[in-house]
Amino acid sequence: MKRATTSVTLIATTIFLAVVVVCHGVYQYIHEVQFKHNVLHTNLQLNNYQYLEGKNNSEIRITVVDTLGNVIHDNRAGNPAALDNHINRSEIIDALQKGEGRSVKRKSKYDNINYFYSATYFKNPNIIVRSAVPYNSNLIVATQKPYIPVLFISAIALFVVFIIVLRKKLLESEQNNQRLKQQLTQNAAHELKTPASSIDGYLETILTNNLTQQQQRYFIERCYTQSQRMIHILSDMTLITRLDSATIKRPSTKINIASIIRQIIDDNKLQMQQLNIMPILKVAHTITIEGDANIIDTMFRNVIDNSLAYATGATFIQVETIETPDYVTVKFIDNGIGITPEHLPHIFERFYRVDKGRSRKIGGTGLGLSIVKNSAVQYGGEAVALTTEGGGLTIEITIKKRA
Repeated sequence: MKRATTSVTLIATTIFLAVVVVCHGVYQYIHEVQFKHNVLHTNLQLNNYQYLEGKNNSEIRITVVDTLGNVIHDNRAGNPAALDNHINRSEIIDALQKGEGRSVKRKSKYDNINYFYSATYFKNPNIIVRSAVPYNSNLIVATQKPYIPVLFISAIALFVVFIIVLRKKLLESEQNNQRLKQQLTQNAAHELKTPASSIDGYLETILTNNLTQQQQRYFIERCYTQSQRMIHILSDMTLITRLDSATIKRPSTKINIASIIRQIIDDNKLQMQQLNIMPILKVAHTITIEGDANIIDTMFRNVIDNSLAYATGATFIQVETIETPDYVTVKFIDNGIGITPEHLPHIFERFYRVDKGRSRKIGGTGLGLSIVKNSAVQYGGEAVALTTEGGGLTIEITIKKRA
């Protein structure tokens, strides 16, 4: 009965948080779009007045229309008289009735480009002046406001939902699992605290200081970087939770191991060249397993990423395979600085870092190797870390070949 009540509470709370986040996001989006349109409309209205004063902005399309809709002038059209009558254009109708009008993202029949139109009716000399800019122009970008608050609220809401899910698992798990999950929660909160505090500080700077546009962009970019870090942590945490609860079903699709490994090496070829690391492949072309290619790719890619990030001084990364009738073992061997023996049993633990300062500087989530371990277990195998003979780190992943 207690578990049923907990499940109902969890579902209700999750739905409530999802509705709040979606509603806030939609409201904020509509508000921002309206704000951008209003600012752009105001700027183009000013340009219409400046046109009458003889100030012509060549970057903005200017069209002059009489009260019957005939085009008198268009700075982009060689023969204005050949253009269609504009009397039925919505911005022209509004300008004649209200003095000004706008039309958002309407495709021009002249050059097939989506424009934002802003028209002004001048009783003297009884004409309508209309300015237009491509809807994806720099003028629109310049009016944007930071979306970081929405992203921040969404990330916090996702984190809260994750904590609720984690709480439910704690209530249903054994005492040992409860301890591990509580530790995960504490570490996750600690890892998210740094980017969240950074975002808060950057936003406070933007709101409390009269900054130039360049300065505002600088702080917005910093906010975006930190928000991406939070998203990556939450994404990895979600994947680990799914692996823990065995909600990821292993399909019976055939996967070629060599093809995935070669693609990962190819994707990292440039970084390897920059680090003077030689890839060495001793992978059988015929090895296939059953499973999800994305899971296998993520598992192997996390190992390679870890080697490139932490195998200081390495000159090679060797990948080799060993096949038995039921299992396949993939070894990732480097000759970098390696890690001391006391750290080897712990590197697959969540948020475990041998060098905490360097890890955060690089920007890792601290969950990559934990995902590797959990994925291997889900595929009926294991992942172990060993010291490479002569120095370096070797990670061996063994997985069952058939689902």
